[in-house]
Amino acid sequence: MFGRLIQMPMALYFINHFAYKKKIHFFLWAFYGVFMKLKISSLVALASISLLCGCLSSPRVLTQGGASMVEPHIPKANDAKQVIGVQLAGHLPSEGMNMEQNYSIGGNVSYRYHIDPSLPFFISAAVGGFYGEAEFACQEDCDSRLVKTAWSALEDKSMDYFSFQQRLRAGVEFGKGVVLGGLALGVQFNENFGDWEDARQNLVEINAARGNEDSWGVNFHWNVFLGFRLGSYGTIMLEDGMIYAFELDADDKIDMFLHTLYVTYVHPTGFFGGVAKGEDGLSLSVGKTFAF
Repeated sequence: MFGRLIQMPMALYFINHFAYKKKIHFFLWAFYGVFMKLKISSLVALASISLLCGCLSSPRVLTQGGASMVEPHIPKANDAKQVIGVQLAGHLPSEGMNMEQNYSIGGNVSYRYHIDPSLPFFISAAVGGFYGEAEFACQEDCDSRLVKTAWSALEDKSMDYFSFQQRLRAGVEFGKGVVLGGLALGVQFNENFGDWEDARQNLVEINAARGNEDSWGVNFHWNVFLGFRLGSYGTIMLEDGMIYAFELDADDKIDMFLHTLYVTYVHPTGFFGGVAKGEDGLSLSVGKTFAF
């Protein structure tokens, strides 16, 4: 700003003093006027383009299936090589990233294979799906006129969604005594449908939100778990899961790490129940495992 205040008087002084002597006063005045008009016009155009193209920051919206699958690690029994799990899960009404009153119910089926009972290595796969409803609620970067207009038409409207998830992992499980632990790494796929997903994609397309332009996504996933065997009373499992959401539009250069903590109780009969705390609230789950 200070430089501009100095620049203009200097230009006027040059035009009036030196240019007048060389008989080019009129031409320099005309050139200076055109230059200033072009400069102001370019600034206005740049601001308009920034607003229209969505270069200004906007709220983030993830697909519902981009959240971590509620599938806690259940330790294998004795020398079992295969573990099959069936689970029901429900997400309690809560707030999430730029949404509120989000709740869902669903389930999944998982399969884990231990290559050799004497070795800690295993591979696993799980498939699941859930149905839910949620409301859009802008909580960040809500100042632009485009965002305010687009989001105001959606807020306080409950919309349904359907999401399917698939997960592939490989990991290790240590410990045959009282304490056990391990970790697993893998990828998670998701596909999403429903009114909520349609509205989410529309917000992204008109640059009123940042997120995946498609209704499907792929995420890296890893988790670390620690368990305590209580003899005939069962096992308590503590688990920390992380999912890296690179489903977001690559042009936005956004890295999202979604965190989930699990506490699960496993009965000696194979029945289990637990609670999961993620970025979008609490989930409760119950299920049954079959080891052979």
